[in-house]
Amino acid sequence: MSQTSILDLPVEMMSRIFHLLPPHDMKSVVMVCKSWSELGEDPKMWTWSLVAVNSRENFHKLKIRRLQLVRELKIGDRCRLFFKGQELVCKWTQSDWIELFEILLVLPALVKIRRSMLCFWDHRTSFSFIEPCLLVNVFRRLEEVCMGSKLSSDQMVQLFSAIVENRSCVKKLIVSGYCISKIT
Repeated sequence: MSQTSILDLPVEMMSRIFHLLPPHDMKSVVMVCKSWSELGEDPKMWTWSLVAVNSRENFHKLKIRRLQLVRELKIGDRCRLFFKGQELVCKWTQSDWIELFEILLVLPALVKIRRSMLCFWDHRTSFSFIEPCLLVNVFRRLEEVCMGSKLSSDQMVQLFSAIVENRSCVKKLIVSGYCISKIT
């Protein structure tokens, strides 16, 4: 009588088993062997992941195949804030932010960016340099948008229009530090 190994199971069966595993086990499974690693790369198995992007050096994480359907990101924690006079200043450059938004645009399942980020949602951070269409196409996919970051009038008009016309997923809009009566 021959013995049957777990490796003899059909790929579809293995995939179903992997889908049932809790996250900490899934992280271990992909390190067992090459075939399990390849099977475990399916982005549908990693939607639970919370990806931290603390600097430009972390952008590669968002291009990893298994993280293509991630729903939530944590941007900017420990992003090298430093004191300049009396205020904290984020060391992210405008080109860092633009590249990040371009990457976020191609993450189809992204719905949340954690609000605890000092530099991302902070009222001192200005995103007015980001092309309005790029910024709005990212923000309108989010379920929660905190407008503490400074946006241009054009960006705000496009974002509000997308919300009003039901072309967005925004369920919660937090506005602070703006005089919205000046928006035309």
